[in-house]
This record gives sequence, C-alpha cells and structure tokens, in this order.
Amino acid sequence: LAGKVALISGAARGQGAAEARLFVDQGAQVVLGDVLPEVHDVAAELNGKRPGSAAAVALDVTSHDAWVGAVETARRQFGRLHILVNNAGITSERYGGLQPIETMTLEAWNALLEVNLTGNFLGIRAAIGLLRDTATPLLAMNPRASASIVNISSAQAIRPSPHQANYAASKWGQRGLTKVAASE
Repeated sequence: LAGKVALISGAARGQGAAEARLFVDQGAQVVLGDVLPEVHDVAAELNGKRPGSAAAVALDVTSHDAWVGAVETARRQFGRLHILVNNAGITSERYGGLQPIETMTLEAWNALLEVNLTGNFLGIRAAIGLLRDTATPLLAMNPRASASIVNISSAQAIRPSPHQANYAASKWGQRGLTKVAASE
C-alpha cells in the first residue's frame, strides 16, 4: 500500500479505524469518513504517527454531496485516489432489533438499505472518476495497475438468517453491486 491513497467510510471506530491504521502502517495515505466526530481523533492519531498521512471528513454515506466532498478531499489533500473502502454499515439494532418480515417497519427496511447498499452505490459513483484518473496513467507503465473498490459485506450475503430481511437484503444487494462495478 506504500504510496497509495485510500478513502475509507465508517472509519471513526471498529473495523474502519483498524483498516485506516493498517493502511497507514503499510505506507498509504487515507481519507477517513464518518458521521461520528471521533473520525477526527483517528486522523489525529494517524498523523501523530506519520505526519500528513490522514485527513478526516464528515461523511454521511446516504448523501451524494457528502461523498462528492470526501472524494474532493482526497483530490485536494493527496492528488489522487487508488482505493475506495465502503466500510460504513448499520445493523437492525438501531431499528428495534431483529424482526420477522411481517412486523418489520418500512423505516427499518429502508434505513438499512439506504446506508448499507445505497451508501455503497453513492460512494462508488462519486469515487470512480478519480479512481480512473489515478489508474489510467499507471496502466501505461504497468498493465496490471488498477484502482480498487472494496465493499465490506457480511456472511448474511451468503447465508441469511431469520428476522434479518433488511440486513440480508442489503448485503445480498451489495454483492450484486460489487460484481457489476467490477465488470464495468
């Protein structure tokens, strides 16, 4: 990852923060996005270890404008983007926990799909131009050079469980979106 630039959503804590730390430890620069203000603490920690390695942005993955702003931060701060990690995601716990389909609210259904699936779509759509601009000149030097889009999913995308229709549907949809993005 040395010399690469990555944009990671959901980077304020947990897996996203761990990904950011690993990327910086491996020599990458990162733009960290999250709705949680702690994302700025993670960026400060990373910059303390390696100055100039991280930038933090407020990123609501359900907002087109927020994604455009995050990608613009990568362009402005680091001049390029090699990797998009769609890590942000939510579970059913925010909307009453596990529910059978017959009692699941439309709000619970829509909220999970909006964050877990539409958020990935918006991130890919916003980042693809800068990813392409970054990778295209590299291809002349190395035909295997490319940009990467990593969509973090779940075992629910393969083996769904009862009472998780919204979460499983979001993760199954994410698999399809990932395959289409790769083919394009």
